[in-house]
Amino acid sequence: MKQYFTGFFTAVCLTSSIFFFVGAQKNHGDLLVSSLKIKDRYSASSITIESEGITMVNNKGKKLLSIGKGDVLGGSIRAFSPEGREMIYLGSNIDGDGGVIKIRNIFGEETGSFGTDINKNGIATLSDRYGEIGWVAVGKQ
Repeated sequence: MKQYFTGFFTAVCLTSSIFFFVGAQKNHGDLLVSSLKIKDRYSASSITIESEGITMVNNKGKKLLSIGKGDVLGGSIRAFSPEGREMIYLGSNIDGDGGVIKIRNIFGEETGSFGTDINKNGIATLSDRYGEIGWVAVGKQ
């Protein structure tokens, strides 16, 4: 009886393996959905993927990270504080003709930036905690 069971089990495994190997070699096309949401089983944290981009939310429902469209043109990456305030912006500048990195403090004031100015030159700025510019350097000599 043991030999019959072993033979039957072996046949089932071989047959299943054939289906898996044959099925794995086929292209099943594209997956088309309007959005995809991945939720943490134990908290309200989630990651949402949609046409606007990718958003990561903490268990308080506050945005932590977003990858998607920039302010004007192109893409951007934004990092947020646990309270949902934007802290870092990496993307296109306001004119869409260069890149920029903006850093903000907990009050939402821009304290530093590095990017491209309106004349296509490199520019770096440092500001105080109130957002008042204290130092600027332009790359043009």
